[in-house]
Amino acid sequence: MVRETVGATLILLVALVAVRIYYSVRKRRKSQEDQLARPKQDAITNPLFSCLYVATVFSDRPLDRVWAYGLGGRGRAQVGTSDNHLVIARTGETSIAIPFMDVIRVFRGGATIDRGVERAGLIQILWKLGGIELITSLRVISEPEKNYKKLKELVGDHDEK
Repeated sequence: MVRETVGATLILLVALVAVRIYYSVRKRRKSQEDQLARPKQDAITNPLFSCLYVATVFSDRPLDRVWAYGLGGRGRAQVGTSDNHLVIARTGETSIAIPFMDVIRVFRGGATIDRGVERAGLIQILWKLGGIELITSLRVISEPEKNYKKLKELVGDHDEK
């Protein structure tokens, strides 16, 4: 009887923690949506490469994931362009269309919130959403160096920082 009681208590505790996490993320997402503009959306007209969308964080708070507008989830993505946008089309989520004029810099990194890879294993895009600077991290598996250079040339960023 004691084993069953302990087991039931632990299951209840896990359920309570899961509910607490759910409401915490929901509250954070709502707070961020009040602060951030909704990202533009567009379809890709010129595909560039496939990748894994890792995360978007605030540039001044790199340990604070952006949950607003569905930007918190990881997943597969296709990167490409439309008329005046860099488009990240995420599988199962809405696309992110970043106007070229809002891209500040494209650079390489080895880590972002809760994800570390080999040195320079991420392509990171520093961009503005409204007046707030964000960093979106992408993990390119196939020909990462070639795709990184292609992206830097496309956005007109030649700074090797």
